[in-house]
Amino acid sequence: MKLSRLAVLVFIVGAMTLLFSNGPSPAHVSATHSIPVTVTITRAVAIGGNLEGIGRGSADLYVGVDINGGGRDAGNSFATHQDNNNDVRPFWTITRMVTIANDASPGSIPISMQVWEHDDCGTAFCTDTGILSSDDDAADTQPGGGGVATFSIDLATGRWTGSANWPQNCVQGDGDTAARLCFDISIDSASGDADGDFLLDGWERNGFDADGDGVIDVDLPGMGANVGRKDLFLELDCLVDNASNPITLRHTHCPTQPAMRAMVQSFANSPVPNVDGTSGIQLHIDVGTLYGATFVNVVGTGGVTGTVGNHGGGGNQIPEAGNLIVDWDGSAGSPATNFYTLKTANFNPNRALIFRYGIFVHQTNARAASNDCTSGWAEGVTSPGNDLLVSLGGVNGSGNACWGTDANGNSVGTQNEQAGTLMHEFGHTVALAHGGGDGVNNKPNYLSVMNYTFQACSVTASGPLLPGGCDFSRDDLNDLFEAMPPGLDECQGLDGGLYGLGPVNWNGDGTFAGPFLDGTSCPTPNAGNYSRNINGDFNDADGDSIQDPGEAATISTLAGFDDWANIRFDFRAQSSFGDGGVPPFPNEANPETIAVARAAFATLVRPELSLVKTGPANAIPGDTLSYGLNLRNVGDGPALQVSLTDTKPDATVLSFSIGTLTAGAQALRNLTFLASCALTDGAVVTNSATATAVDMLGNPFSASHNVATTIHAPVLTLTKTATSSVAAGEAITYTITYANTASGGATNVVIVDKLPTGVYYSAALNQGTGPAPSTAILTADGRWTLTWNVASLVPNSGPQTIQFTARPSLLFTGGQSLVNNATLSFTNANGCTYNPVTASAATTIVVIPPTRNPGGIGYWRNTPSQLTSEILARIQATDQRFDGEDGTTPDGRLSLAEVAAALVPGGNMDKVLKEQLLGTYANLATRRFNANTKLDTRLTTRLGLRNVAEAALYGINTLKLPVNSSTRSQFSDATTALDQANNNRGLLY
Repeated sequence: MKLSRLAVLVFIVGAMTLLFSNGPSPAHVSATHSIPVTVTITRAVAIGGNLEGIGRGSADLYVGVDINGGGRDAGNSFATHQDNNNDVRPFWTITRMVTIANDASPGSIPISMQVWEHDDCGTAFCTDTGILSSDDDAADTQPGGGGVATFSIDLATGRWTGSANWPQNCVQGDGDTAARLCFDISIDSASGDADGDFLLDGWERNGFDADGDGVIDVDLPGMGANVGRKDLFLELDCLVDNASNPITLRHTHCPTQPAMRAMVQSFANSPVPNVDGTSGIQLHIDVGTLYGATFVNVVGTGGVTGTVGNHGGGGNQIPEAGNLIVDWDGSAGSPATNFYTLKTANFNPNRALIFRYGIFVHQTNARAASNDCTSGWAEGVTSPGNDLLVSLGGVNGSGNACWGTDANGNSVGTQNEQAGTLMHEFGHTVALAHGGGDGVNNKPNYLSVMNYTFQACSVTASGPLLPGGCDFSRDDLNDLFEAMPPGLDECQGLDGGLYGLGPVNWNGDGTFAGPFLDGTSCPTPNAGNYSRNINGDFNDADGDSIQDPGEAATISTLAGFDDWANIRFDFRAQSSFGDGGVPPFPNEANPETIAVARAAFATLVRPELSLVKTGPANAIPGDTLSYGLNLRNVGDGPALQVSLTDTKPDATVLSFSIGTLTAGAQALRNLTFLASCALTDGAVVTNSATATAVDMLGNPFSASHNVATTIHAPVLTLTKTATSSVAAGEAITYTITYANTASGGATNVVIVDKLPTGVYYSAALNQGTGPAPSTAILTADGRWTLTWNVASLVPNSGPQTIQFTARPSLLFTGGQSLVNNATLSFTNANGCTYNPVTASAATTIVVIPPTRNPGGIGYWRNTPSQLTSEILARIQATDQRFDGEDGTTPDGRLSLAEVAAALVPGGNMDKVLKEQLLGTYANLATRRFNANTKLDTRLTTRLGLRNVAEAALYGINTLKLPVNSSTRSQFSDATTALDQANNNRGLLY
């Protein structure tokens, strides 16, 4: 592969920086340093009639210069003098190094100059010295006579005094041997042009006196010129429709500031090394006051500064009327205004050695006498020129605007068309052709605005080495061989790997010589090399840019070219420097040729994206969903500016910058998404991915793919039923039914049933079919809480049933409603929690008419047969204090033995009260009276006890107290009240 532009740039900048630096390195410090003093002769004219002498013909001029008393030196003027030319504009240089002490002021030195006329020696006239003829004639170069012009040069400023005082830069002698001598003096370089931009050091340091009258005509430093940096100057004028026109709205062809800044920026960012260590070319575009009274600086990435704006000469607004078509010569048969007529009227000739000149016009006539959409023309092409025009106006043969339009529909060119076309035509003036170093257009390996494919500032961008946009070619890319052998190498592609653009499937068959998806490189040589005309050129015999029958395709070698490394600055030394001397390059681009070129190029390097997204088809809330993205370029060329965007189900966006995806390559990315616990069963969440990119022409394309995931969440239902009505103490049957009706499994399923206050549950008394609760506890509020730890419930489980019984206290009065509530809580396998579901059921207490024959304590001691298991269960449900009364472990069931133990006569007041309380329960359980049965005795009236239930509750509350002197009366009252009830005293049925 050819040496990269970057490597060359690094080498050149380093070498030139060393050359340009003043003084030795710190390791070799000396007491003196040297300054190059260079005299550049810009013109020598024989004025006197006898300068040639007798019998010698026309003058053959050279110059002798003595710098700092070192003796006469002709430099390169003798070796390059022009025979028989009385007026020479040679740019000869004579240089001498002047040594100065480091601790001394530079001061001034003397210089003398004189024009000489050379005589070729013959035996009759002279004897040659080997270098200069001994018979050469000295011209009078000193104003006022005296032959030799003398000066004193200030080594700090480079300015002179003497025979002519700076800025005057011409001297002229008197008499028959008089000569005129014009010059510049440099204290910056041995060449007189340190930065190689063909602008003399003295001009860039102090300004340019074009006519030698002692007045600075072109203030180069004021315009931004720099001795150590390459500068280019361009003056632009433009046509404007400055009159009312019934057909076309008033408009201007003056370029926009953004377009001009884009071009200046491109030059400032160029990889051209400068001797001061910076890189870039300082382009200065003078558009007068089009954008205001001053100019603006445009700073490049390499440290230089170009300018655009008012440099005191450009921006002339030329009436479009009468100048609708402008060509280079106004020749017969193609009626148009001669470009040079407009230039003469609008361009100051004092700028001719500094500025190139251009006009933005309406139309030219390169292809047709009228309605010609040719974008412009320029001098130069194979050698530097100095004139150009840009023609982005008008309509085509169909009456449509040729180029981009303004707000009123007038063709004036878009910003990129203006900037790119101007840069293209300007490129011709710095010796660039349509193929860089040749005229072969549309070469895939030539990435430059000089290529019609990229003329509208559309050079491919790829990484830092290829910024693209408005740019000349930055590297001499590998040649492409259309003919066999060796043919086109698909693996080499168009850049040889320099920009990472990858291979190109030149024949479009979709295959390459080597595997790429596994990351291995394409083998070399490529066995698939073959011949093809990839730039679409042909033998255009009639020059119409259209391939007519018989005009065969041209199979050739397409050479790469580095534009920036080959820009030529020396336009004034070329034959095209004179106005109208050299025709411009014919048939510049029009919209059709650009469109054809771009379409052909796009076909050659067309990428195609294939995006495959993988992810789960099913998930449950709380799952982490893993997605994979596989992006491939299955096309023929590179995909650029590739971006991959993934939109997650919650609308958040994740972006991946891929950069360049070469043909045959792939990019893999992975991402995750946490499925929200709030997602419902059956919900479908979609993850969508889109890849976007541009091809090498900036044309957009994309690919997308979606993955849909169905969510499976649990949905649980709960119902509850209860015996609708029971008498106090009888068993209530509760039935709980639950189910998972959805497609997602449930975990941590827990059912809690909290019985109403006064409803008793005992596993021993439970008559339900189950299952039994996992736990049954009496909470602090006196309510039984039953819990079933179901654990898990499969999807679509079907109904599941729990049945149990519980008994209400005998103390409930008739008509009371006992409401029971159940709650079901659950999660899923990921711990997502859901809102509990609840259910309730109610039971009404009914009253069974009492038998009205209660028994006292003695009765119940002597007739245990009356206390059946059902009666005992009713008593147990009402008061559990007798369970275990016989010393056994309480088991939730009341036995006869426990009753007998509780009814053993004797004992303290609390023991006696308990006996009466148990007797009351026995009477209630056997329906001898009920909780509603009224009590009406003097005692119960005093105590405020209206019925049996209230008397029993009074006894229960009294048992909570200790027996002592202060409570004895209460114990006595409670015991007596219950005894009255048990013995049927004061009962009102």
